[in-house]
Amino acid sequence: MKQRNLVEHFWDCISSKYFQFSGRASRSEFWGYILFSVLLSYVFKLVDDVIVRIMMYDYLQLGFHNIGDLLLIVPGVAVGVRCFHDTGRSGWIPIAFGGVSALTSISLLTTLVGINWMGPLLNIGSNGTTVWFGFVAVVTVCLGIYYIIIAVQAGTPGLNTYGPDPLNPHLGNEIDQIGEE
Repeated sequence: MKQRNLVEHFWDCISSKYFQFSGRASRSEFWGYILFSVLLSYVFKLVDDVIVRIMMYDYLQLGFHNIGDLLLIVPGVAVGVRCFHDTGRSGWIPIAFGGVSALTSISLLTTLVGINWMGPLLNIGSNGTTVWFGFVAVVTVCLGIYYIIIAVQAGTPGLNTYGPDPLNPHLGNEIDQIGEE
């Protein structure tokens, strides 16, 4: 099996595996996606800064980086779920982490453009805002720490309940092992 580089993993995640939550993803696929999504986010932020500085046009801080980050949430959650599947765990933690990230991004975006879609929780300057964003910060940090702990672990070798090993798909196939013992 041909070894893939991180760019190929990232491209697969944002193209053919955008909505693929089943199966398994190796650590290199997961970390390749994370690396290039962070780099892409910084590039979008740089483009936003250039637009604001050169054109002297402030668009309420709603720009390429906000839209890009929202577009990268779904494949990020999908590769996270597949990474958890690789270690034999359910993918609910990446889904929860992605949900909190999406809620935070959408809340911030709608607040910046003047839409108060969450009612009294997002009144700027109120105690509700402080409590809401404090709660989100604590949940995000806790989920993030657990997420990183799982993401650095090696996947289970061979076949598990979520599919074949992405690095060695032939391992765990009992028919191939007949006569080799």
